[in-house]
Amino acid sequence: MLWVFAEQTTDRKELVLTAFDPVRGKKSELARFATDPNAEYKWSLSPHAKRIGILKSGVTYTCLG
Repeated sequence: MLWVFAEQTTDRKELVLTAFDPVRGKKSELARFATDPNAEYKWSLSPHAKRIGILKSGVTYTCLG
C-alpha cells in the first residue's frame, strides 16, 4: 500500500506529490506542478489513482495531470 501526500516547495512555486510506502519507508516523487506562490491548492486522486485533480482556491476550474 502506498500513501500519497502533497507539499508546496519552500518558495511556493511548485506543488510536489510524493508516494510513500509506510512499511519500507521509501518515498518517490509522482508529479510536480507549477503554482502561484500566493494561492492555496487542494488536490485529490481519482478512485483508480490514475489521475490527479488540483483545485486552486478562488478559481472554478480543475487541472488534471
